[in-house]
Amino acid sequence: MTFKLDKTLEKDSKFVMDLELSQVRLINNSDFPWVILVPRREDIIEITDLEEDDYTKLMEEIRIVAGGVQEEFTPDKLNIATLGNVVSQMHFHIIARYQNDELYPKPVWGCKFTNYGDMQMQKRIRSLKNTIATRALREDGEIATNSEK
Repeated sequence: MTFKLDKTLEKDSKFVMDLELSQVRLINNSDFPWVILVPRREDIIEITDLEEDDYTKLMEEIRIVAGGVQEEFTPDKLNIATLGNVVSQMHFHIIARYQNDELYPKPVWGCKFTNYGDMQMQKRIRSLKNTIATRALREDGEIATNSEK
């Protein structure tokens, strides 16, 4: 089977890069710096559905991407979560939060937000891609497998 991204995730986010296991995507929400990681495996709904090696790799990728988000946005707090109530395809949210953001400390789920403009989105993707790829290379030269698309 080939990897197929859920239509809602595709609609709500833009491709940033592929890591060894996961696709990194930027949620189209300029109010909150928000990235998702989607393991490129079919029929994975729960974290317990992953093979042990994929689970280990996913945890490494979450740590690397979360570090990249932290470096890029310098938040007060990182929110890292997987829910799956709306989209069952396994994906992790990594959200930069600030004590002065309009919703803090409440969750960002289901709130109104502002989309990125095209140029702003392209700039953010380039910057995130560079930051994450640099962090990945520092930790594991093989992790960033496809940063061009």
